[in-house]
Amino acid sequence: MTKSKLISSIAAALIAASIFGGIDAQAAPHDTSIAIMATSVPVEEPSEETKEASDLKARVAQILNPEKDNVKVNGIKKGDLYVPKGTNIMLSLVNPLHSKRVKAGANFHLKTVDNLIINDVIVIPKDQEVTGKVIDAHKNGIFGGSGKLVINIPYVETRNGIQVPVNGYVSGYGNRDNGAIAVTAVVSVFGLFMKGTNIEYAPGQLFCVTVKEDTDLDATPENLKEVMSAERPHGQVLIVQAAK
Repeated sequence: MTKSKLISSIAAALIAASIFGGIDAQAAPHDTSIAIMATSVPVEEPSEETKEASDLKARVAQILNPEKDNVKVNGIKKGDLYVPKGTNIMLSLVNPLHSKRVKAGANFHLKTVDNLIINDVIVIPKDQEVTGKVIDAHKNGIFGGSGKLVINIPYVETRNGIQVPVNGYVSGYGNRDNGAIAVTAVVSVFGLFMKGTNIEYAPGQLFCVTVKEDTDLDATPENLKEVMSAERPHGQVLIVQAAK
């Protein structure tokens, strides 16, 4: 086969591939035995001056109203227990996530891998359902472009319904198909039909999130066990006045 015929054959194959679904290399699912470390959402953090001003305001309120036990400093009510900032919480993905199949705004589900225990009391139980959100997603593209999948897990809920904010931001990309660029040099414009890989998180994929800030548990050392009791009814609480 002559060089020109070889190039023509490759070009024809690429055209056919583009017509019948394209050359769409898929990334292998992530290793579920390795936890992906989530980070904080990339937003501008408040300045130290702003934080200090907020703390000072809370302290002044406490000094002016010493009889009020519900005044919080750094978000924690005096006498209450809390989940410390920086605490690691391991989560396992329930359903697969694929950059080609999900859309921005979609929810997905995870579950906690272990109990989170504070003072010998289970605060967040194993297999607690956790909801995440897809921030951005797009499939692989031409010129070897990779797929993209950006997700965020905003909080994990305690047994008594406290939403513990976590750093649960993960931005992932598939691999670029560098071979496509090399092929382009041989088959000219037909190389643009080559694609990079998508990104996929398989069920069981582990994500490690960290508690974003000290979070008040709305419980004291004395009543923590009662508040977090599995037998105690938990759920949405409404206080409604009788109609007049």
